Amino acid sequence: MSDQRVSEFERVLCATPAYMARKGVPDSPRSLPQHDCLSHATNETRNWFFLRGRTLLAPAIEPRIEVDNYSVLLELARRSLGIARVAHNLVKKDLASDRLVRVLPGYKCVYPDGELPGLWVLYPNRRVLHRTRLLIDFLTTNLRGAR
Repeated sequence: MSDQRVSEFERVLCATPAYMARKGVPDSPRSLPQHDCLSHATNETRNWFFLRGRTLLAPAIEPRIEVDNYSVLLELARRSLGIARVAHNLVKKDLASDRLVRVLPGYKCVYPDGELPGLWVLYPNRRVLHRTRLLIDFLTTNLRGAR
């Protein structure tokens, strides 16, 4: 199997102002275990990884709720049930309207290797058909700036 990264995206931690008033504002990733973390069950590890400068932090979290759907995860955060880690694109409007606030904005949510999450195209490890190559090139060109 071959792969090509076509774009990267930013994940953010977010919660409602009501949750923050009730539980407090985390001052670093190390304080997340004392909070109600909302986790995507199939894509999240028990550690959330953060980068600040060149320092990689990996606090262990114990999710209060795990779901396997990002729409549900976002709705749980909107209902003040905890802190969610989701793609910035999903919460742009909520952040702009102050329905949700960004938690730990000085830290980047990253993969364990320190890289930003990405969107990949996977294809069989053999000669790539011309139409497949065209699709990969199109996706790479058009999704690169879509954060």
